[in-house]
Amino acid sequence: MKNSNQFISGSRDKTIIIWEIKNNQWQIQQQLNGHTDYILHIIMNNKEDLIISASYDRTIKFWEKQHNQWKLTQTISNFNLVYSFSLNESQNQFISSNFDNSIIVMEQQGNDKKWVQIQKIELETFCYLLSFIGDNQFTFQPDSGQYMNLYEWNNLTKEYVKTKDILVQSGDNLDDFLLFPQQFIKEKSILINRFGKVVNVIKKNQNGEFINLQSILFQSNLLFIWISN
Repeated sequence: MKNSNQFISGSRDKTIIIWEIKNNQWQIQQQLNGHTDYILHIIMNNKEDLIISASYDRTIKFWEKQHNQWKLTQTISNFNLVYSFSLNESQNQFISSNFDNSIIVMEQQGNDKKWVQIQKIELETFCYLLSFIGDNQFTFQPDSGQYMNLYEWNNLTKEYVKTKDILVQSGDNLDDFLLFPQQFIKEKSILINRFGKVVNVIKKNQNGEFINLQSILFQSNLLFIWISN
């Protein structure tokens, strides 16, 4: 977390743990119990008062911070297995890539601000990695081909539609996508995208065009990379 000396872990033991540093040692501040199988993916909002988690138990759970304690506030059941999450800039929509070759778009609605599904995008291939670009665009990386796809919000139909294919470079082995989520750096308008053994550094310019600035080839596809502040 950027606003406190804490971090979150999700485990095969079905728990989510909030860790806090005290006396130069990491200690358990709170353990979140509720999932009944492996934790697949965790994401936190910018205010650091909302955690969204997905599990092999086919549920998505929403945890809110209330009076310095995390509480389970919503569960969505019978959800497909999730590869990746992303929240938009306004933090009122999130997208997930799913095992059934789909992208689910959810939105926070109503006075109680519950999350509801507003769109399901059926795909012809696996969709592993995705990332919102601002509020009304997102990219996703299929598991095959040489392109990353761009989706944009259509105000007439009130849904996301594919508008562009962005050329990227890839290595020869495309396994283990789960090790490296896409990362969009808003301040620099740069997207970091891993495709196989290659990490692509993609710039969104002022005209809205996406330009591949650099492609870094690694010797292995077993990569996990994170960007510093």
